Amino acid sequence: MTRLGHQLRRVAQEFRAPADVWLFARLALSAAFFRVAKRHVPIAVLIQHTVPAKRRNDAARRDRIAQVGAWAARAIRGGTNANCLEQSLAIYRQLLRYGAEPRLALGFRRGETVLGHAWVMLDGEVLAHRAGPPSGYEIIWFDSKGRLERSNQDLPALRVGGR
Repeated sequence: MTRLGHQLRRVAQEFRAPADVWLFARLALSAAFFRVAKRHVPIAVLIQHTVPAKRRNDAARRDRIAQVGAWAARAIRGGTNANCLEQSLAIYRQLLRYGAEPRLALGFRRGETVLGHAWVMLDGEVLAHRAGPPSGYEIIWFDSKGRLERSNQDLPALRVGGR
C-alpha cells in the first residue's frame, strides 16, 4: 500500500460517525476549489464569496471541523503537508456553515521575498495549526461575515491547539 493509502486508512479509522465522512468530503472539495481559485480570484473577493448564505447552528460539529479539515487539506495534496491558505479557507467556510463566528487571518512579512501564513481563530483559539501565528507579520483579519479588518497590532494572548 502506498504512503497515501496508509494515511487515508488512518484518517478513515478516526471517523466517529457517517457525518464525519460527509464533513471530510465537503472540506476536501472546498480545499481543492481554493487550491485553484486562489490563483485566479483576488483573495478579498474569494473570502467574501466564501461566506455561505445559509447557516446551521450545530455547536457539536464545530469541534470536529478543524481536525477533519486538516486531514482533508493534506489529502488533496497526496498526503503531503497542507497549504495553510487552502486549509484555513476550507475550515473557515465550514465553521460558518455550522453557525460559528470564526476570524480568518492572513499574515505577511516582507524581506527578500514575501512570506505568508493563514490561520483561523475561534473563541480566541488558533485552529488546526501546531504553532501560533508567526511573529513579525503584518496581519489582515476577516470577520465572520467576510469583511476585511486591517490590524497591525500585536495579537492578543492566544491558545494554540486543536478543537
